[in-house]
Order: sequence, then structure tokens, then C-alpha cells
Amino acid sequence: MSRLPLLALAIVLISLPLASTARGLELQVSDESATVLGLAAGGRAVVVSVWRERVLDAATRVTRIQEVVEDFDGDGVAVLLTGAPIPTSSLWIAVELTTGDAAVVAPGGYRLRTIGTDPRQFRRGLARITVERTDLEVLAVRPGVGAWYQSVSDGGDNDDDGEADGTVTPALASLQALGDSPPIPLGGFETGDILAAIDVRAMELLAVRIAD
Repeated sequence: MSRLPLLALAIVLISLPLASTARGLELQVSDESATVLGLAAGGRAVVVSVWRERVLDAATRVTRIQEVVEDFDGDGVAVLLTGAPIPTSSLWIAVELTTGDAAVVAPGGYRLRTIGTDPRQFRRGLARITVERTDLEVLAVRPGVGAWYQSVSDGGDNDDDGEADGTVTPALASLQALGDSPPIPLGGFETGDILAAIDVRAMELLAVRIAD
């Protein structure tokens, strides 16, 4: 089988201590697929991505992806087929569902930028977060339990403060289960949970492991 050529990648493993497998998690993006490497045999990961593409002179199309992928043959690799060419202007996050290992990536030539927020504000016990953004794709992973996701817009139905005030306030209880995850547990973050988010407008991302 021929393999699609990999795009040049700018890869950043999250700086907090997220990698615990022997090889560490790796995420690669090709023309029409995203490949997660470094999984345990038979492991699974959730992949979240946002694309921005110019479709007309003044129009931009935004594509959102959230998918659980699985290593079906025990080689530590899982593949997400997009069914469409992946634009350079895209950001990607992968989180292993058992360990919480995580990796983020942007295709070559696209700057990988982070949301300028102190990760220490995201701590155990919080039932919602507040970020000074207007459109976020929010992912929460509790290793060994499940993954949950929601699109949140300032002042929208999923903005917990209900106000168009330049911030989004996702509540954990509003996140929806991905794959076969159970409904999100009631209560706040627990130590070791993974919180990730992509700013749809600025194309910046956040990924932290919740501490005490």
C-alpha cells in the first residue's frame, strides 16, 4: 500500500509531565489523515482539530473534528482518516485515554501558538473555567474514565455565565461524551485530568494536566 507523504510538522509535546508511556505519544498529520503513535497495544486516543480555510474572497470555512481512534492491530498506532485534504492552517491535539499522554501539532509552515493563560489557574475541584476568548473548542479527559467535548461561544447556550462579555465559561457538566465514554462525572476536575482547548478565531491552543 502506498503511503501519503507526510507534511513537514512543527511538533510540540505538552511541557507539563504528560508523557508516561515508554515511547511517548506522537501525532503526525498527512494529506488526508492524522496518525497517533506511541499508544499501548490496543490503546485509544481522542483527536481534536480545528481547520480554517479561505473558500471565497471574503469567506472562511471552519472545520471541527473530534474523534476517538483505536489501535486495532496492536502496533501502537491509530489512524484518523479525514476524507478531505488537511489545510496548513489547522491545529491538532491528541490525548491517550488511559494514561493522559498528550501531543499537539501544527502542519509545517503554520505557527503553533498557545493561549496566554496561566495553567495554574486550572486546579482540582473547579467545576467550570473562564478564559478570555470568544470561541473555544473544549476537551476534557479523565484518564481511564473517558473524554468529553463541547464548542463554546461567548454568550451562547454553552457559555455558563450567559453573557457576551469577552470571555467563555465552559462548565464541565455541559461537555458531551465522546465515543463510548460515560456521561461526564459530576463535580469538578480531579488531579490528573487533562484540559485542552483550541481558540477557533485566533488559532491558539491550551493543554494542561490538572494539579492539586
